[in-house]
Amino acid sequence: MGQDGVREESRWVSATPWLAAIGVASTALVAAGGLPGPIDGLMWGQGQSLDNPEITIQVATGMAALSLGVLALARLELARMEQHRGRLAQSLAQVAYEEAVHNRLEARRLEIAGQIADRFVRAVDLLASASLDSRIGGIYSLEWVARDSPDHGQSVIDVLCAFLRGHERDQELPVDQIASDIQTALLVVGRSIDYFPDRVINLREADLAGANLGRAQLGGADIMGANLAHSHLLGTDLTGALVLGVDLSGAHIEANFRDAHLLRVNFSHAQLMPQTVIEGARLDDANFNDAEILFEPAGAGWDPDHPPTWPDYMDPPENLWSLLSR
Repeated sequence: MGQDGVREESRWVSATPWLAAIGVASTALVAAGGLPGPIDGLMWGQGQSLDNPEITIQVATGMAALSLGVLALARLELARMEQHRGRLAQSLAQVAYEEAVHNRLEARRLEIAGQIADRFVRAVDLLASASLDSRIGGIYSLEWVARDSPDHGQSVIDVLCAFLRGHERDQELPVDQIASDIQTALLVVGRSIDYFPDRVINLREADLAGANLGRAQLGGADIMGANLAHSHLLGTDLTGALVLGVDLSGAHIEANFRDAHLLRVNFSHAQLMPQTVIEGARLDDANFNDAEILFEPAGAGWDPDHPPTWPDYMDPPENLWSLLSR
């Protein structure tokens, strides 16, 4: 339909309510007062002549009014149906558009998920490479996967922790050093809280002697039985961590052990700096022989039958459990 046709249709539809009103009124008038007298008379056989001009005009007027009313009602119904079809078409078009947008977004989501999965697999493969540079590249690639996709965060941490637990120490390295790929993996795990705060860290029995855990965020981590001899824990957060049986001999420590489980930890020959915190920690059977304790070891507790061993040069601090039982 051209623009003239659209305008004509619009004029007709806009005039329809007036035509409808006239038609309805005319129809109501005819219905209420009956047909004009001559027609009424003719219908009932009263024999009035149609040759009378007045009668002819009355008949024509009545029939025109009736026809106009019927026509107006028909046009009104047609306009209503057209409007309904228009609204229905608009609704269907909106539904189709929204479905198309949803399908595009879903396709894009699946495409991105597939790309991330491929990146994850390639990064894991790099960890098994004989090349040190490739392993380090794989570690950083895994970190970026975790940053880009929180859904892969725990999987990345699990892979890196397994890599650390399965690592065999290079016996040619000095006791206070560790391989660079292991140090890199520790760095990534230790700062993963920045983008994945709910991660679970399992470093049980990992051989991490000589590692630098400076500023590592390991609160709540499980490092039971790990070897951290001669390591550096400066600014390390081990709040609430499971540190049972860990070897920290000869380590340089300025860590937060608040509420940590330090049962049977070997602190012998370690240097515990002034900012070290052990409030609320468990120290059952912990060994501080020959340790240099430069902080106030107050606020910790232990089973009276399994007290920690303190250096000869210091008076043992009070057992928190004994203080609480008073």
